[in-house]
Amino acid sequence: MIHEVYGRKLLDNLRPGTPKHTYLPGPHAGVFKEVGLNNTDEVILCELLIDALTFWRWGFRHVTTSYGINGFTDELLQVLLTNKIKRVLIAYDRDEAGIKPLWK
Repeated sequence: MIHEVYGRKLLDNLRPGTPKHTYLPGPHAGVFKEVGLNNTDEVILCELLIDALTFWRWGFRHVTTSYGINGFTDELLQVLLTNKIKRVLIAYDRDEAGIKPLWK
């Protein structure tokens, strides 16, 4: 079942206020590559789907996303707890938006 759709605009000549990353309206749902979180004790948590897909492309199968800096869901937390994940490697962008949530 599809719970989420992601789109990313590649050009910089967008109208002011146009987001580069877009999702379906409403709250985020589903866990990206949930099956990849089974049988491991370590997970890479990316900020965006495109980041998680890049890790996946290079062979890192235990990877998921929080759908942006404010998108970490109770559903994702429950999957991490259910799978007894011991370590989460946070791979957010190294910009103000990506670093700020780590220090709240």
